[in-house]
Parts: sequence; structure tokens; C-alpha cells
Amino acid sequence: MDAPSWYPTQMELFETLYNLKTGIIGQGPERHERPHKPILLLAALEQIEQTGDPTRVLWNQALRGRFKELFSVVARRDDSPEPKLPFYYLRSDGFWSPVWVADGRPLKGEPLVRDCGLVCGQLSIEMAQVLASRSGRDAVRSALISRYFPEHAEALQPQQTSQEAAENLAIFGVSRRKRSAAFRKQIMAIYEHQCAACGLRMTQPATLVDAAHLVPFREGANDHPTNGIALCKNHHWAMDQGLIAPTLEATWAVSPTSPPLYGRPSRSTTPS
Repeated sequence: MDAPSWYPTQMELFETLYNLKTGIIGQGPERHERPHKPILLLAALEQIEQTGDPTRVLWNQALRGRFKELFSVVARRDDSPEPKLPFYYLRSDGFWSPVWVADGRPLKGEPLVRDCGLVCGQLSIEMAQVLASRSGRDAVRSALISRYFPEHAEALQPQQTSQEAAENLAIFGVSRRKRSAAFRKQIMAIYEHQCAACGLRMTQPATLVDAAHLVPFREGANDHPTNGIALCKNHHWAMDQGLIAPTLEATWAVSPTSPPLYGRPSRSTTPS
């Protein structure tokens, strides 16, 4: 499949989608990112596919209803299904402007139910260009799901024929370069460009420290930050080969088939 025309130029869009200003809610095991913004965008993608208009997303009952349906799939105990919140606060992410349909005036607050049909989310030119094509919409949908809701991937995908599903997988392969760059930037920021195994810290050349998936992406399509770790080239290779693995006790388990670390027989070492 040929790469869509936007492929070489939209890296920054995926970085934005991977770093939505979601906020954090909950305590302990329930602590998590608020799902509101990515869920609203998934509902918005479906509206765009129905209307054929990639420049705006209308605030209406259909959007509200679809938001709540998708929200119910991912909601946790502390989550409240309020579509008005992301509809207004997505403006802080740079590609979405909530405005009045009639004259384009910016909204001054969260939209009300009585405003249905009267306000819309105006999309940036760059975002609209991507969402104008089916391949672009599918790539954005896959990026949102793999970043925020990998454990709900099947439930959040719109119904597809087997042919459409195959095409979507091919399209997602085309978007791999942008997805990988967005994942890398996110993990490098979390780990401050430092290898979690040996402590090597290198920003230039940036290629000396990798953003690695704990569970390979091909197995779970999971780009959530909890599935990422920064590793130097040597330790990334060793982990991919099954020679070492991080543990819940903040140590590194070493395979019995591995050569001794630094000349000493060892089965675990504490990460730097």
C-alpha cells in the first residue's frame, strides 16, 4: 500500500496525540490518566466519517451519546462520563478550538446540552488534512488506542469487514514511523535520556539510548508509558534476547543462560 501524502510531514501530530493534557485521577492502583480527551477524539473520528467534514466536530446528541458508549468501555471508578469537559478543554492541546457555529466566536466555557447544534470543535488545518483521508483517520484512531487504551483495542474499534480490518493493519504499518517517534520522545522525557539498566545518559547522539517496549508492540500494540523503558543499545538487545528482564522488585533478572555479569555469577542486579 502506498504511503498517504501526509506521511512524511505529520510527525508532530502523533507527538501531540501521545501527549494530550489529560490530567491524572485516582489513588494507588486506581491512579490513571483521565480518558476523556482520547475518547472524545475517537467519537469525533466517527462523526467525521459520517459527515465527510474533517474541519469541525459538531457538538450534538449523537456525539454525546457515542462518547458515553465508548467511555463506558474504559471507565474506572473515579471517572465521570462528561463529554463537555474534553470538548472545551481540548483547546489546550493546540489543534482544537471550541467555537460558535454561526460566527466562529470562541466558547467562553463548557458547552451545555442546550447548545447542541450551535457549537463545534474547529480543527487545525494540519489535523484536518490528516483526517480528510480514511488512511489518516485510521492511523489516528490506532495511535489513540495503542497509546491510551491498548487493553480495550478490540472493543474501541468500529465494526469492520475482514477486508477493512486488513487494510487498517496495513495503514497502521505505514504510520509506524510516526508512532515510534512519538513513543520514543515520551519515554526519553520520562527517563531523562538515561538507561534504566546501567545509567548511561546520552542526548547526543540520541541514538545511543533507545525507547524499548517491555512487551513487544507486535504482541499487544501497547504504547502506554507503563509499557516503555529507556535502555542503552546493549541492554535493549539483551532484553530483546531474553537475557535480562526488569522485575517488580526494581532489580534485573538475569537468564541462567547468560554469561556472568562483570565476571561474577549473578542472577539479579539492581537497576540504576
